[in-house]
Order: sequence, then C-alpha cells, then structure tokens
Amino acid sequence: MGGLHEHVVGVAERIPCTAIAMVVESSQRADPMLKQHFGELQLANKELILPAQHWLMPKSAAEPGLEIADFIINAAGSQTRRYLKGQPGVSPDFQDVFGRLPLKGCRFSIVTEADDGYEDGRVRGQSVRFTA
Repeated sequence: MGGLHEHVVGVAERIPCTAIAMVVESSQRADPMLKQHFGELQLANKELILPAQHWLMPKSAAEPGLEIADFIINAAGSQTRRYLKGQPGVSPDFQDVFGRLPLKGCRFSIVTEADDGYEDGRVRGQSVRFTA
C-alpha cells in the first residue's frame, strides 16, 4: 500500500489537481488499508494537502472501468512474471498499457522484497522501478 501511495503522490505532484478520486474494486482485506493510507495526500514539493475520496465498487457491478483496471493489472502481472524469470524486454500487453503513455505520469514498480521488521506496522521493501 505504501508503494501505491508513493505513486499516487508522485503523479499528483506532476499533474495539477485539487483533489484525488479513487475508484477501487472493493476487497474485504484492502478496503480498510485504502482508507487508512489515502485519507489525504501530502505533496512533497508543495505545501499542499490534497483530499482523497474513495469509491469502493463491488466486482458484481460489472463496471467497464473495473474491466480496464483488470487488463492493466494483468499486464503488470505479465511483466512481473517476465522479470522474475529473467527474460529481457517487455511483454506485449505491458507495452500496450504502459509503453504508449507519456512519461510524465507513467510509473510501474515491481516489489522484489518486503520485510515487516518495524514495530509500528510500516513495511520496508526493495523495488525495481520501470518508467517506460
């Protein structure tokens, strides 16, 4: 969740906005974490706090936006599997999703290790970031 938070803040710092709206497929496990980590976003390069609104949508809603999100996450999964197998280059579906976007707001990370060694619940990790 921390990595996602970092990406959302990074995009918000580059694109002028006054608030963040997140439409997310509802998940019993993730809903509370989403609300905890995305109540407000503090932008590092500005003295500005952006409010964040959440719309938690059940899969049964059959919303086209959720289907697009599934395609995006599947493309990310394809690239992750390729990376973990040591295969060079990018998968075709990853290229279709991420390779056609302007670099200004496009980010993709593969978390290669996570360790919950902090007493306060934070997680530290190592990641590989692609900004293709």
